[in-house]
Amino acid sequence: MRELLQLTLGGIKHGVWKDEVLSVKEIQTLHRLPLSPACIAGMSLLDDRTVTLADLSVCIGLPPITRDGKNRILLLSDEEKIAGFVVEGGIRSAQVPSSAIVPIPDYLRTPVITTCAVHEDVPVPIIDIALLYDRVRAADREPPSADFLVPGSKPASLSSVKSVRVFTSGGETFAVPAARIKKDPVKPGRVSRLALIPPYVNGITSYEGNVFPLIHMSRRLRLSKAGRAALMLVAEIGKQRFGFLIDSDKGKLYTRNLKLRPVPPLTESSWLRMAAVRRRDIVPVIDIDMLMSARSDDEGIKPLPERYKPNSKFPAQYGREEVSVVEFSLLGARH
Repeated sequence: MRELLQLTLGGIKHGVWKDEVLSVKEIQTLHRLPLSPACIAGMSLLDDRTVTLADLSVCIGLPPITRDGKNRILLLSDEEKIAGFVVEGGIRSAQVPSSAIVPIPDYLRTPVITTCAVHEDVPVPIIDIALLYDRVRAADREPPSADFLVPGSKPASLSSVKSVRVFTSGGETFAVPAARIKKDPVKPGRVSRLALIPPYVNGITSYEGNVFPLIHMSRRLRLSKAGRAALMLVAEIGKQRFGFLIDSDKGKLYTRNLKLRPVPPLTESSWLRMAAVRRRDIVPVIDIDMLMSARSDDEGIKPLPERYKPNSKFPAQYGREEVSVVEFSLLGARH
């Protein structure tokens, strides 16, 4: 068993190991230093000496403390000028067995948050406060962030997909290769948020002894509606598990009951290359491997106007030689 100090930073629950902190003290006054970095909360008197304190929330990428509540000091040194961190609000203590300590998924791991403790069915991210303290003292004050990239994924081919799972998200119908889905959809469990994550990542959740990211599908697809996001599809991508929030499940369909066709080039992307055609229904099939491999701000392909341009010779020919023109009517207007 190991004692975990549970903190609420920027409205998000985190933890630090008690044995990595010298002591926890209440703070009486905190003086903000003009022109100091955002991660420096200010100066205070501690046992008749003046110390500088860092803002733990800012150091991990969250908003600064409000200064109007009851703040505390996590003391890490009795000798250094920067003595430790200021935290806001109450601190709870919990005994955590080693079996409840699990790694943060690679997709969301940062240098200072690599593990979490599952306490009361909630995964609590654990801050490596000693490493963070060393970074602050070395003036490495940029909050560490995750890569948000699943490496080594390959696009699925038409021939490799034997069945698809159909679902709705944001009011639209989609499908994914069923081989990636481990079981029927379930209701999502309690979620722990993290700092500096894309808006489509709700946080991390615990399910059947595994901790994995929870992806809001409609936000990841940039749909106009968020949808209910009431169910979770558990998928395995590159030996890592992911949960995808969807609106509803429409079940599994096999290729003997439908046809898979390539989508038109104008609608194609790195993660959308095929559609399932059944009777008169056309359902886009999302390659979730590629969806999670593509960066949210750059899908790895040129925008449509750059990929598809008219290759017309008309400007060079106009006024110089005879050209053929097609005339047509569109909505009552001649073109």
